[in-house]
Amino acid sequence: MDIDDVKNLVSLVSYWNSNIRYQQRQAARQERERQHQAEVESEANTWAGQVGDTVRFTVRECTEVYGQYGNFWNATGTDGRRYVLNSRKIEELKPGDQITGVIKALNEFRGIKQTKIRVTEYGPIGDRPNLSGGWFN
Repeated sequence: MDIDDVKNLVSLVSYWNSNIRYQQRQAARQERERQHQAEVESEANTWAGQVGDTVRFTVRECTEVYGQYGNFWNATGTDGRRYVLNSRKIEELKPGDQITGVIKALNEFRGIKQTKIRVTEYGPIGDRPNLSGGWFN
């Protein structure tokens, strides 16, 4: 076995590994697209009300997003709806927290309806800070 055979063998193994990684990435991408399409077509893909309505929901999952003009939270309620919370006063948000706020806008991002909320109260049930001032129960 000479050096050219070794180089060819190394190239073949490298190609084989890169092809496997490519197929894994493609399968993951197709799965994400399938999940996204299922979410777009789900019954929970609705807005929480009309602009100006007061809404209250419990957080199922949430993510803080750092933007150029300030931070905001993306949250999914236990009802399956998507919410965007624009409040600089929210320091930490966890699943199980209850949010009360006023609907600011109704948006759609990649087919998923999102309700933008101006938060007035948030936190664990029974221990929520009132963002308009003070604490309440």
